[in-house]
Amino acid sequence: MSAIAGRDGKLYPPPRMEDVVENERHILAGIAVFDVWIFNPDRAEQNLIWSEDIGVWAIDHDMAFCGNNEDGTAWMDENVYASFNPGKLAKLGLNQRDTKSWTELICVQGAGMSRAAVDSAQRRGLLTVDNAARYKRFLRKRSVGIHDLVFRSMNFKEIPGIDASLRGASQPILS
Repeated sequence: MSAIAGRDGKLYPPPRMEDVVENERHILAGIAVFDVWIFNPDRAEQNLIWSEDIGVWAIDHDMAFCGNNEDGTAWMDENVYASFNPGKLAKLGLNQRDTKSWTELICVQGAGMSRAAVDSAQRRGLLTVDNAARYKRFLRKRSVGIHDLVFRSMNFKEIPGIDASLRGASQPILS
């Protein structure tokens, strides 16, 4: 897969992940946190675009929320606190310091941001009232527990005296 962007129709092939980690570590950490929040276990270099002059951005969120589960939104209700192995993202050397600002943003503002997005999708007829409520509930609950979800999904290790505060230990997920 490649992406075409810009007025000149420039073709952007998948990046070398080492380049993205070196040049766009903060944004890559944000993408990792976002993927954990929306339960998108399908992130790989094939669905990232990067160039030195533009930066990095994520494409292809088809597996978000419930992936290929036939139960659809019912799956979200049952798995709201589930973590997952984000595969290649977990092996790139990102750490809690990299993800801290993103987890804090989602913890504080995630419910409001997701409510606005879901309401917009519902107004355009993309979601039923019942499904919209499920998406809002799923994202709100994952927002509150994002620190712990990222910690578990990214397989972070505790560093005594440092990582407990970065993990958001004061807001554990209760299942």
